[in-house]
Amino acid sequence: MRLPNLFGADFRDEITRYATLIDTRENHFEILLEKINGEIFFPKGWKALRDFYGIRLGAWITLVFAGLG
Repeated sequence: MRLPNLFGADFRDEITRYATLIDTRENHFEILLEKINGEIFFPKGWKALRDFYGIRLGAWITLVFAGLG
């Protein structure tokens, strides 16, 4: 999965190799991030997240970036 270009443009310098996604029920998912040609991808970990929530093609998800610390 690829993050939107606007997200990458705004937070590129703050994004590290791994991110922890936490939902409103305190489920934690560790996601590997890769920066390729200015774009940010989830190459590993996205499948577990997709399967856990039953996300299908065309679904809309919202991520809130809390930043480092």
